[in-house]
Order: sequence, then C-alpha cells, then structure tokens
Amino acid sequence: VLDKSLIVVVDAGNPAHASGIWRSDGTPAGTDLLLAEPYPGGFFMNAARSGNQLFFIAHDRSLTQTSLCRTDGSTAGTWMVLDGSKVGNLGFITDVNGMLFGTGYLPNGGNTILYVTDGTLVGTHIINEFSSVIDPDQHLSWNGALYFQEWNKLWVSSGTISSTHLLGQFQMFSNNFNPLI
Repeated sequence: VLDKSLIVVVDAGNPAHASGIWRSDGTPAGTDLLLAEPYPGGFFMNAARSGNQLFFIAHDRSLTQTSLCRTDGSTAGTWMVLDGSKVGNLGFITDVNGMLFGTGYLPNGGNTILYVTDGTLVGTHIINEFSSVIDPDQHLSWNGALYFQEWNKLWVSSGTISSTHLLGQFQMFSNNFNPLI
C-alpha cells in the first residue's frame, strides 16, 4: 500500500493482457496501469519500499535483461530508473533509511557492484565493486547502514564510497555458513 492505493504487480502470463505495475483504490474505475512490463513476456520481482517510493526489478523471461523501476503511486511518478544493460544483471534491493541499495553484475562477466539510488538516474551511484558475488539473501538494514555478505566477508555501507568497508572475514566450514542470520 502506497498513498492509500494498493500497488500490485501483475504477471498476466498472456500477451493479450497487460503485465506491469498497477494502482487500485479497490474499484474498476480507480484501477490504472502505471508501468507496462518493459520486456514483453517478462516479469517484476524483488519489490522494496524506500521512503514514499516502491521499487521493483523487471526481468525478461530468460533473466538476461533487468531494469530497476520505481513508482510513487502516480502515473507521472512511475518510470525505469536504471537500465540493467548499463550495469549488467540487477540483483537484490533493500531500503536503508530512505536510500535504496542494490546489487548488479557488470556486463561481460564483470565484478559484482553495490549501488545506491534516490529513485532518479542522476541520484544513482555505484558505491563499490566486488570480485565475488554479494549473497542476495545475506543483507540487512540496521542502525542506518546496510550490512551484507560477500562470500566469507562481512561489509557495511551507509551509502557512500567512504562509508563502505570490510568489517571482518570468516572461516568457511561449509557452503551453508550464514553469519547474518
């Protein structure tokens, strides 16, 4: 729910029906398509609320193209923030005190990136690059910062390059080691 409207993501699974981000006040007259799925036959996932905005990752069916989309619940306030072709496949997104953090993979098999956005292209910045994958299930927002796991390392970031640093490295005894859980 955003601004007294229900925001839903519809995967119609049928080209004859519109997949996308919809807003509804619960009536047929008050139901509008805010953003059609940018990839025909694709789908949205990984929704996260940040401030008065709701963010989604849009995927094509083969998971080779992704984009970050946002809405404030209005047609004019709904758009694609980041085209994944510029930063590779986008991963997790999470809110930390009104800042949206996310991960992506640089094109051509490059490093994993951590980025932060305010919902605009101008306000979207890469914070750091990592040589291994940031685990999408191992992150949390706490005390105004993002804590996340990169393989066997624990990192923290408050949304700037200078605030992003390694907290510690852990001995891995198995592939099921989850220091943040």
